[in-house]
Amino acid sequence: MKMMAYDFKTGDFDNWKIDNNYHCLYILEGNKYLYIGESANVKERAKSHKGDISENYCQFHTMYIITDSHANATIMKHYEHLLVVLISMDRKYIVTNEREGYKYNFYYNKNQYELKFDKLWLILEKMGIVKEKKFKDLLDSEEFKRAPFKKLNSEQTRALKSIVHVIDSKETYPVDSSYKARPIRITGNPGTGKTALAITLFDYLKSSEQYRDKKIVIVVANPSLREEIKYALSCLKYCKKSVVAPVELTRKKYDIVICDEAHKLRRFKYLRSYARAFKKGNERLGLTSSYDELDWLLMQSKTLILFYDSRQIVSPSAIPKDIFNQKIETIDRGIRPIELKKQMRVQAGQGYVDYIYDILYGENPRRKIFLNYTFRIVESYQELDKIITLKEEKYGLSRIASGYSFEFSNDNTPESHTFIVDSQKVKWNTCTVGWIRKEECKKEIGSIYTLSGIDLNYIGVIIGPELYYDKVSKKIKLDKDKFYDNTVKCQKSDEAIYEEVLNAYAILLTRGIYGTYVYVCDENLREYLKQFIDSNVYSR
Repeated sequence: MKMMAYDFKTGDFDNWKIDNNYHCLYILEGNKYLYIGESANVKERAKSHKGDISENYCQFHTMYIITDSHANATIMKHYEHLLVVLISMDRKYIVTNEREGYKYNFYYNKNQYELKFDKLWLILEKMGIVKEKKFKDLLDSEEFKRAPFKKLNSEQTRALKSIVHVIDSKETYPVDSSYKARPIRITGNPGTGKTALAITLFDYLKSSEQYRDKKIVIVVANPSLREEIKYALSCLKYCKKSVVAPVELTRKKYDIVICDEAHKLRRFKYLRSYARAFKKGNERLGLTSSYDELDWLLMQSKTLILFYDSRQIVSPSAIPKDIFNQKIETIDRGIRPIELKKQMRVQAGQGYVDYIYDILYGENPRRKIFLNYTFRIVESYQELDKIITLKEEKYGLSRIASGYSFEFSNDNTPESHTFIVDSQKVKWNTCTVGWIRKEECKKEIGSIYTLSGIDLNYIGVIIGPELYYDKVSKKIKLDKDKFYDNTVKCQKSDEAIYEEVLNAYAILLTRGIYGTYVYVCDENLREYLKQFIDSNVYSR
């Protein structure tokens, strides 16, 4: 495979000497922009680009032509698709191509040609077209998992088609003035791909002729996840205003509102610094403080799509499940339900998620072994740290997290954010937004607030001393004095706190795609959990 650079600006295409007349791949380069294409007659294609002022090809100055003696149209089309995706994620250049969907076709000797693509990427890095030396690091990145480049699984595809059909048919519109518009509600357990589907739906609608001119927005209450979705969509040339906080809807109405993690929508309780902005949001709509963020979305959208999972409610400011349902499942409104069932995040499958909840809630599950998935309990924090550090070096996107079982100090002293676990001094996350992408945060301990909605390759979970195993009652119990999320602790009953703590750990234990490692502070609880979690030191 060879790559040669040609002067595109002068337009002396007929004198270009190209190694062969086989199907070619080409890259047009400008100061900040790239266009990627393939052609059986690359000289004529260059002339066509040069004369097409409507596409602003005059901004390009160099054309790189990539040839191979065994190339054909199928191979070069495959390479073109890969480069559009990967160079978009690499972010050195803005890729101007219109994407053509999510088709991944098989062809003769595909594996062999993918190995050739590995070599092509190294050539592009050497030529200064890309900055990331290993394109596989891009595929493992959080933004790639978020951006709508990956093919949807069959369950997600079915759900996407169902949502689009409902929008097209306008079946959520009120039948007359005595009724209200029905929201579409998509439910599914953690890891069933709700966020990926929400982003793909947005991209699909904005790319279609029927909806591209409509006012469409993604609403996300959680600041950390909101920033990750913004970052992922920025490589597709969508502006940051495509993803907003719920309060922004009090300023403007939208044709279509897609709300990810709707279970995190808030009410006017336990809001702390957000209380003032929340109150002003209600005032802008002429409402009292008894109204919540769900009310805003219902009022300010013509079509509302809610991605929802009540088992992921872990904040006292969140709208309780019964109140949420009361607002939408009324006689004059109702919902259009769609369900996601197939587990997408965790390789172990849907049985793993149910297994986690059964273990934590004492449902006495039978011990399960998950093929192609690592679920292991370790004896010390030091061992956990060593394992996750190695996983981060080898695979990336590997972090340690815990529940709020250790005090959090934010007094800007040298000891700020630090705590002791298993005689080791460690540090809480020093930021929430963008934490997963920051190099300096890799050794910090994350929380439910930093990892909500985030996919990791491997996760280490510290189950803190607030949970312990009572041998007499044979139950997992909560020591409230060792739980330090004061917002939750001061405003809820002991039973509600207990459920929220278990839900938080369930979410953390289902963040890892390829594996989960667990360190348990309470010795009795550690021994109890060994009935259900592998403790073999030689396991992966």
